[in-house]
Amino acid sequence: MEKIVLSKITNNDYRVYFCSNGEVIDESNGVDLGNFIRDIDGFFYFDPIRKDGYWSSYSMRLVSNKLDELNKPYNDELDEYFKKHGENNTNDSLSVSQD
Repeated sequence: MEKIVLSKITNNDYRVYFCSNGEVIDESNGVDLGNFIRDIDGFFYFDPIRKDGYWSSYSMRLVSNKLDELNKPYNDELDEYFKKHGENNTNDSLSVSQD
């Protein structure tokens, strides 16, 4: 079973590995894809190591789903803030879609 595994470097930086056998992985037995880095807006973004080549939609979805999972607590915190303060005009991009 393929999955994305994170290795925490700091609170603002996670190393992203692709694992095809479901085991816990590190540099010795996984594919290093890049980093999830927290930007100034508080959300994490993916910075791939390789800027060339091709990705399947399945591979991108694995990375995207893990990124959404990492961003969910902050997104929920923002949603709660806007609900609590009566803001009706929230930014749709703040809501994480689970399509």
